[in-house]
Amino acid sequence: IVTFIAKSEKYIDASSWGQIFDQNLPDVAVKIEMESMNYQIGDVADLKLTLYNNGYAEMPATSIGLYLDRINNNGNKIFSLSPIKEIEVPSRIPVGDSLVVKEKLYLPEIIGNHSLYAHVNRSKSISELSYINNISEEYNITLKPAFEVTATIEQAIYEQGDTIVISGQAVGSNIQNAEVDIYLIKDGIKQIIKGQTDNRGFYSI
Repeated sequence: IVTFIAKSEKYIDASSWGQIFDQNLPDVAVKIEMESMNYQIGDVADLKLTLYNNGYAEMPATSIGLYLDRINNNGNKIFSLSPIKEIEVPSRIPVGDSLVVKEKLYLPEIIGNHSLYAHVNRSKSISELSYINNISEEYNITLKPAFEVTATIEQAIYEQGDTIVISGQAVGSNIQNAEVDIYLIKDGIKQIIKGQTDNRGFYSI
């Protein structure tokens, strides 16, 4: 890093700095693209990664790690400590050129909002001009359940000893003969009643 200082009798001193690089190094950046922002848990998504070599030397074969951070109901991010997928990039990237990598990504069965991003050469095993752009912009996706279930009862008030019938319908995919959990919660105590849909997605417990 080189610092430049300008001084004058009539003006306040000014300074700036510059960084000198070895120009004979690659500098790779990565961009991530997907077909949608909404998926069901367990879906297989088509993923497109574009690598750009903005440096002054050929980029050797490298690897890309895909990370999926979870965003909770309060909007806080729960960072992923390990990648959900590792992609080896065997091809070299010439100076000023780009490389497109297409992959299938098996999405985990974790319902909610998530942030997906790619990190290329994260081990820094390849020397580059800069590592700042080795992480892609975040791609926000929502993972939804395979189906959603309604639950209704016949009346609002029951007497002790009455029979309560809970019924409803599952809407979505894989709704035939699917297991359904009904939660009864009172004073913080939760009871689970299990049921099963018929071949049309209806159930009654």
